[in-house]
Amino acid sequence: MIDLMGAYAWSLPLAKYGDRWKTSRRLLHEFLNVRATSTYDDQQHYYSRDLILRIAESPDKLWDHLKLTTGAIVMSLAYGIEVKSHKDPFLTSASRALEVMEEVAVPGAFLVDTFPILRHVPSWFPGAKFQHTAQAARKDFELAVNGPLEYVKECLKNGSARNASIASTCLDRMDDMSKRGFSEEDIRMSTSSLYIAAVDATLAISQVFFMLMALHPEFQKKAQKEIDQLLGRDRLPTLADQDDLPYIWAIVKEIYRWHVPLPINIPKLLREDDDYKGYHLPKGTVFMENVWALFRDPVAYPEPHRFNPERFLKDGKLDSSVRDPDDRVFGSGRRICPGKPFANRAIFLRIATILATFDIEPGVNEKGEVESKVRFEEGIVRHPVPFNCLVKPRSEAALRLVRDSHHAAGSPWGGQTSVAQ
Repeated sequence: MIDLMGAYAWSLPLAKYGDRWKTSRRLLHEFLNVRATSTYDDQQHYYSRDLILRIAESPDKLWDHLKLTTGAIVMSLAYGIEVKSHKDPFLTSASRALEVMEEVAVPGAFLVDTFPILRHVPSWFPGAKFQHTAQAARKDFELAVNGPLEYVKECLKNGSARNASIASTCLDRMDDMSKRGFSEEDIRMSTSSLYIAAVDATLAISQVFFMLMALHPEFQKKAQKEIDQLLGRDRLPTLADQDDLPYIWAIVKEIYRWHVPLPINIPKLLREDDDYKGYHLPKGTVFMENVWALFRDPVAYPEPHRFNPERFLKDGKLDSSVRDPDDRVFGSGRRICPGKPFANRAIFLRIATILATFDIEPGVNEKGEVESKVRFEEGIVRHPVPFNCLVKPRSEAALRLVRDSHHAAGSPWGGQTSVAQ
């Protein structure tokens, strides 16, 4: 089904190993390696503050705000596009394409995945609804892939490009990029892949963070104490504070481990015969890495079903002897996510800024009972069922600090910012 939709042609995580895959990964690594990610710190800080202001204005729309700002920062990184609302056409088309991908990626969702020969059945044939679904999805994907890039090309042409991005930088240096072996199609695949690879998992992690902080106030308070001791109440956390906030990192790592946004990593294909623990695995074997099981190993993680960030700490510092879930949550081997450094920085900053500004408490459900049940939706990426929680500013001074910082710093696109729109 994914092939019928044409997704293999534009999605790097799904593409087959080959020259196009290698070239696109090399391009992304150039822009998203550990050193390069600091280039995008202004966007990171902008959207962390923007999220705070949106939540403060309408906390009942928490899930919507998380989805908007998560998608917006990826659009900024990939294309330099400033997304201000859910109605943004580029964000809408990308979100729709991602939703379709989530639907069709579920094993058994479409009979054509079990019997591939059905792909040759014409769309008018009874029971061939999947052909119509594939055709509609292909249009969504083409719009999501081509629309933003064509917009960037037009902005570069008329001189209205306001913010550096992966797409604008590459297109602006196309002669040099071509000499180095990169084509416009490589740029197209690389930038379009960022949304599907980054948004869903980052959104799920953010949603789970709110749920876990509401259910575990003891860890929330300790994290806030660490932030207050380092920063006082005079400034917000920044990416320069990462080394000085080990408790925040412990929370991030434990969310990675306890939640596992992608429990089963993307399937891999053996390129040669292999023998493993008495099993012979012939070339062409498809195997899947059960990350959820790795993170529930009671030897590596005592009481693995319990959420406990302090398992990653020793004497107030991160304990390097504990297996780091960061090594697996972003994939492994040559399929590891090239955006891992950027994603880690985004998640750290988001969590630190939220904890510096808000208290998170469980809300009540439709029966008037305190929300305490942990449930997850079905899908390739594990999203929690919408969880009612109360998000309150720790103080009016804390919220004013965010507003003042946001206004003073201005927008990465130029000019001063206004309160969230």
